[in-house]
Amino acid sequence: MAELRATIAAREKLSEEKDAQKEQLADCVERLGKENKEIAARMAIELRKKAEIISRLHEAAVQRVPFECGRESLVQSLPSLISSEMDCALSDPRHLSLVERLWERAKIKSLSTLRIMRRVDFGDFIENCLYQDQPVSLGYSASINAPHVIAMALDMMKKQLRSARRILEIGSGSGYFTTCLAHATPSNAVIYALEHVPQLAESSLRNIRKHHGSFLDSGKIVVLAQDGRAGLPSHAPFDIIYLGAALQTVPESLLAQLRPGGAVFGPVGSLFNQEFVCLTKDTNGSLYKRVIGKVMFAYLGDLAQQLSFDA
Repeated sequence: MAELRATIAAREKLSEEKDAQKEQLADCVERLGKENKEIAARMAIELRKKAEIISRLHEAAVQRVPFECGRESLVQSLPSLISSEMDCALSDPRHLSLVERLWERAKIKSLSTLRIMRRVDFGDFIENCLYQDQPVSLGYSASINAPHVIAMALDMMKKQLRSARRILEIGSGSGYFTTCLAHATPSNAVIYALEHVPQLAESSLRNIRKHHGSFLDSGKIVVLAQDGRAGLPSHAPFDIIYLGAALQTVPESLLAQLRPGGAVFGPVGSLFNQEFVCLTKDTNGSLYKRVIGKVMFAYLGDLAQQLSFDA
């Protein structure tokens, strides 16, 4: 019964939003149509896009949300979901379509991850982006992971991200996941993104600056061009350490930088046999390992070796 009531409430809420969009569109055309047809036309197109998004959200809420969101309250989540949809209404349609497909196929399992991935356009981080669910090479033996893998990581980390204040990302590459982390964490959180290929570190700053530059200006994202395998002891301890590339094992020196109650997420194993794991440190310093599943990430190797691939 609770799920049914939530579904009905969701349907009513979204119906109200759709009606409001129609009224706003009509008012826009009436007020501005005579004065400036060009402005009215642009606004009308934007509002139609927003109305279409609200309509698709209606379908998703009714068909998926009560069964996929678990403990998350549908009614409480809808206002922020709708707000984020308004923010990304003018994003590349190919990006929005890709994320919708991931949602429909249950590759994205939570509303929080859906919101984040819709707001962070892959096209900002990949040159000549084709918007396909597959990894893309960045050069220097590095790559940006397939979108469904990024969604899996965000879903697995969402509980810890809600309260994290200090995050270390090792192997930040294009800056895409860094930006997702910034959207997923509290306003006073800081993400230290380590990338030891200088060219990638520089390009990630340009990528983030395109539409998420406020995270750089505020200091929420700090990109450092240095080897991440040693961590960042000067800024430890961290609530979360994320491995953006695979390591054979997580070194003790890195685990020592994890705050009690914190967790390490990422791929561990050999080049062709990796598992995405969560290593949680309890208040006594003991570690508990949970295996999420098999993955295939780029390997975090020596800088000279990585640069040699593009020499």
